[in-house]
Amino acid sequence: MTEARVLVVDDDRSIVRLCQKVLERANFDVLLGNSAEEALGFLRTEKIDLLLVDIRMPDMDGFELSAQAKQIRPGIAILLMTGHGTVETAITALHRGIDGLILKPFDSTAELVEKCREILINSQQKKNAARLEALRPIFNISESLVSETNPSVLLKLVSGAIGGMLRPSLVQIYRFKPGKEQYELIENLGEQEIWLQVSIEQGALQKIIQTGSPVLINKLDPVDQSLQTQMEEHHFVSMMVAPVQLKNDHYLYLALRSKGEQAFQDSDFEMFVILVRQSTVALENAKLYEDLRLNMRKLEESQRALIQAEKMSAVGRLLASVAHEVNNPLQSVRNCLHLAGRPEITLQDQHKYIQLAQDELNRLAGIVSRMLDYYRPGKLEKEVIQKIKNLGFQNVEIDREGLVSGKMNRVINKKI
Repeated sequence: MTEARVLVVDDDRSIVRLCQKVLERANFDVLLGNSAEEALGFLRTEKIDLLLVDIRMPDMDGFELSAQAKQIRPGIAILLMTGHGTVETAITALHRGIDGLILKPFDSTAELVEKCREILINSQQKKNAARLEALRPIFNISESLVSETNPSVLLKLVSGAIGGMLRPSLVQIYRFKPGKEQYELIENLGEQEIWLQVSIEQGALQKIIQTGSPVLINKLDPVDQSLQTQMEEHHFVSMMVAPVQLKNDHYLYLALRSKGEQAFQDSDFEMFVILVRQSTVALENAKLYEDLRLNMRKLEESQRALIQAEKMSAVGRLLASVAHEVNNPLQSVRNCLHLAGRPEITLQDQHKYIQLAQDELNRLAGIVSRMLDYYRPGKLEKEVIQKIKNLGFQNVEIDREGLVSGKMNRVINKKI
């Protein structure tokens, strides 16, 4: 397994061939360039870990080539070769972000190999430190995402987090709709691009979705040619795609940068993947909370319906009891009046039946009165609990609330 890919650039072909032999023997993958133009061609089309370049070249010096290499490949490590090592050269290299200097001719081939390895290790450590520093805000963002339970608000937070940390030109989130068998756009930050929807359903993005793995696509990377053509047509230089499946839901996250902007780097991609995973978990939590709220609402409605049904049942039982209590006296009154109206009975019996009817009516009136007393609010009755014997008054009564009658109260206040 190769250690890293090194691009060696020098107008001196003997130096280039020497570096190639030494580095390939040390298990490096080596690309060769004899001019700055040739080197820039490799940088645009190949993934390079280390640029080993001479400072003095006829078409472009090593400092200028290094600056352009940093623009094309921001994470690339750079080692300058020079035959004239001076303090001024070292200071210039330091100011321009060069990772190291090596003098030629080399004291030994081992020195070149060790220097290349040292530069690569230092460069990786810088990347790791920058990555750690960039990942720290994610913890705060993750906390805010997980604490939000409203799905619509959460989608805004997710797109805002991706847009704020990665600065893309366009952020889109899709959710797969099983009934429609297609991805539906649920959040959009930036101008919506219709070709993305078409590409998701029929084009190259469908292949990425089927793999289920996040992908970083830059215009210069060797990926699907049709997708790169579409990116070129719509003026995008870089794209990150992350299909996510969690339980029964499928999500698709897209982040793109337009021409004129720097392409996404590996550190951006790593941050994007972490944000996507955290966001998907937060979306699922919000969905569960939404389902829980819906179930609680249904349960509360069911409880209210049960309570109302119980109330109606109690009212029904009460009405049946009242009807029974009222019906008996009414039947007695009816029978007594019927008997009192018969022509064959004596006057004494008529008075007897009328009296019985009167008694039953009184009993009925008592039943109705007790029912009314039961539903009316209770009456307040005042009771003497203390008498005022100071202030020069005798036998002044105070009720339980400590109130004196209105007339005496005015007299007492005047006295005080």
